[in-house]
Amino acid sequence: MDEHLTWNNYLYHVNIKISRPLFIINQVKNFLPVEILRTLNFAVVNPFLSYGITVWGNASQSFLRRTSNLQKQA
Repeated sequence: MDEHLTWNNYLYHVNIKISRPLFIINQVKNFLPVEILRTLNFAVVNPFLSYGITVWGNASQSFLRRTSNLQKQA
């Protein structure tokens, strides 16, 4: 293991991957029922947030803050 290993690059890509579906969900939120929006969130956004959450918790606060803000939008 590298002592300089960080998860910043991974979180950067996660933020990009969850930003796109969140934008789409935001665009259709007035046309779809809440149950379907919730299902879309759990199907598309939540897997990216759940995968590896226990190991990338030591990432820099700025990347975690951005990810946290995106999760709150969902």
